Amino acid sequence: MVIVVIIIVNTVPMEKNPDQNKDKLLEKRAELLKSEIKAKETELSDLQNQCKHLNKEIKMDDKNIAMWECIDCGKRLKYPSQNELKKWIERIRN
Repeated sequence: MVIVVIIIVNTVPMEKNPDQNKDKLLEKRAELLKSEIKAKETELSDLQNQCKHLNKEIKMDDKNIAMWECIDCGKRLKYPSQNELKKWIERIRN
């Protein structure tokens, strides 16, 4: 008499907790978004480095710091001198 034993191995991992699956999907999506942001930042930096910055103005950023900014590419260039800042403040007051 011959006994044949068949063992079936499940190669598909057992489903984890649905919350863990959601966490993994969110993690992968966040990684993808970070990668896309980094690529766009690199693209913007390359574009800004090619710009001649011929059109510029003094602008305040979200931290209320005044700097010269290129109107064409948006690159923050340098801090204005005291005299430039004084003239700019006088102009925006009027």
